[in-house]
Amino acid sequence: MLTVQIVLFDGFDLLDAIAPYEVFCAAAMNAENALSVEFVTAEGPRAVTSGINGLNIEASGSLNPERAGIILVPGAAGDVEGDGPDSIPAILARAMNTELTDRIGRALGQKDIVVATVCGGSLLLAMGGLLEGRPAVTHHLGMNVLEATGAVSVSARVVDDGNLVSGGGVTSGLDVALYLVERELGPRIAHAVDGCSNLNGGGRFGEQQEWHLSVQKHGQATNRTSRRIKPQWLMSPRITNSHRHPSSKAIGIRQSLRQLGNYRLSSPSQHGMG
Repeated sequence: MLTVQIVLFDGFDLLDAIAPYEVFCAAAMNAENALSVEFVTAEGPRAVTSGINGLNIEASGSLNPERAGIILVPGAAGDVEGDGPDSIPAILARAMNTELTDRIGRALGQKDIVVATVCGGSLLLAMGGLLEGRPAVTHHLGMNVLEATGAVSVSARVVDDGNLVSGGGVTSGLDVALYLVERELGPRIAHAVDGCSNLNGGGRFGEQQEWHLSVQKHGQATNRTSRRIKPQWLMSPRITNSHRHPSSKAIGIRQSLRQLGNYRLSSPSQHGMG
């Protein structure tokens, strides 16, 4: 059975977590329960408060970095401008300074675990030094910050780097979850889920055709050809410098992020980086 652990932390973005949860639950129903999904935290079972509106969600388990399957990390919801306690940088920094960073780091070292991030979730990992030299995407307002931490920012909806899959954009949790369902369970299940949700009017998947997906594996960009259902919204471009060494500037910026230094996103609005 494929297990999915969706990680919650105080201030998480609701859509980033709930949208993938719904997709994975729908996949379980269409795959004769070959998949299980649960909300977890680094601290164990507890009530977790979302950002902005403060909705409480009960996490039923503790994040297990050695359990085979998928671990999904959402972004945060809060003030985009400034660095106050309710700002997205502060929320991400608090989450990063918990045991979550260590557990995700251990999970990334496992061969049978895929770590997925939704929007600002990749910034959370990058702030903890977990994405150095790895291609990833986040919310468009945070792309420069992602690059500054030593990650390789890729302008794409979904970026597949083997055991790291990231999504960028407010609703990218749907895209990431659907892509992982197709990748792990096959196109039949993904189409069944997509058909039920009727996303984008006609669904997120296009015609069946032979196609090439450029995937980053162990520092090597390789093309995989398969007769599958091509997600028209997927971009996973060739990256050739994904394992460069982080500069002293990147290390310094990441340390500043941890302390909430001068990290700001120039936007007057309040919303989630999800």
